[in-house]
Amino acid sequence: MGVWSDYRKHGIWGGKEIPDHLGEINLIMGALKAVGICIDAYIDTAKPGTYKGIMEVMGNPQPTGFKFFCKDVNGLRCRVQRLKDQLKPDDKSTVSGTFNAMRAKGDSFRQSGVGIGLHIEIGDITDCHLDSHQIVAGSAPGMGTIYNFDAIADHFTFDLAPELPILKYLYVPLGKSASLGPYFSMKLNRPDPNLHDPAGGADRSFEFGAGVSVRGTFGGKK
Repeated sequence: MGVWSDYRKHGIWGGKEIPDHLGEINLIMGALKAVGICIDAYIDTAKPGTYKGIMEVMGNPQPTGFKFFCKDVNGLRCRVQRLKDQLKPDDKSTVSGTFNAMRAKGDSFRQSGVGIGLHIEIGDITDCHLDSHQIVAGSAPGMGTIYNFDAIADHFTFDLAPELPILKYLYVPLGKSASLGPYFSMKLNRPDPNLHDPAGGADRSFEFGAGVSVRGTFGGKK
């Protein structure tokens, strides 16, 4: 495909295109198995109009992932909840959890840590993808999920904005592993006690900036 064709897709492939993107599917399945989830058991492979139950594959400039019809939503939710040391819920009873789950469809769980991490949205249509900049640092008794808002700018720029209406049209894929698009800089000054603020601000202010970025993997083995 050319640059124009890739741009028009915005990193979303469905139907007959899915078999051409088994690499993306295998990447996510591998990440799920690494944390203890065999996702095949939950995919409704008999669902008509899908590729073995998978309805959509996502990739550059969006986070790599896929969406599938889930045949056992409660079972998958229970399985993920048992992996609480690795996968933390977006708790909608808190300000921070509600903020981070705004775009999620279904119950949202994020892999804790720094850098690339799983984000699973569990529902009749379940979305499993890899965010390039994870925002969950872990959890603590009495506080629940602890978010690392030091990473919010990169998460918004590279993981969330390429999915949003209007903003997604600002991202141009450059092959399979690189893209050109805007960069957003932001800092929250303690809007909620559960949000980490490296500046220690107490005025609940919000700072914002924007620029242009190129991201991707260049060179390496083919």
